[in-house]
Amino acid sequence: MKQELIIKLFALKKDWKQRELLAEAGCTKGYLSKVIKRLENENSVTKIDRKQIIVIDLPKLLSHWISIRKLAKPHFIDTEESVEKIEQKLKKSNINYSITLFRAAWHRLKLLKVEKIEIYVLEKDFGKVFKLLGKPNAYGKVELYPAEETDISYSEKINGINLVPVVQNYVDLMHAGGNGTRIALELAKRFELFGV
Repeated sequence: MKQELIIKLFALKKDWKQRELLAEAGCTKGYLSKVIKRLENENSVTKIDRKQIIVIDLPKLLSHWISIRKLAKPHFIDTEESVEKIEQKLKKSNINYSITLFRAAWHRLKLLKVEKIEIYVLEKDFGKVFKLLGKPNAYGKVELYPAEETDISYSEKINGINLVPVVQNYVDLMHAGGNGTRIALELAKRFELFGV
């Protein structure tokens, strides 16, 4: 979803030249202008001049992202292997993935350890994941989310493992609700997403 990619780009970098943003988002100038206008109307970004756009309210921008975010229904893999072993297998594979939600937050905060792992993977790579980790099941400790390029772009490596960026981790956890909200707010505090 191009709109989410544009918002993600603003959340990752607060100051953009319009031509750089166009190239990075891979969309038309008209579409970019439409999204920027909407974000300007919400007072989350502003144009400094005709060619430069900056984020003026990151919390508003992230709230907008949460409001449009739709997590796909996950597929499950049941396995006896530990979450750490699963991560090591992913690390050594050639699969394009990014870990999200509670497991990604665990790597950053060491708070609320859960014995499951949530992974974004492009649907075309599901076969590789099933071969690597096991067959799909009705439930299991591995939650496999069908991803678009937007979901796995700009991953951060922590101990060689691909995690969604902090801002996306925050948005996904807020979208999940429940304990996700509590963990998301801890992420926001630790990484100063709402300022000092």
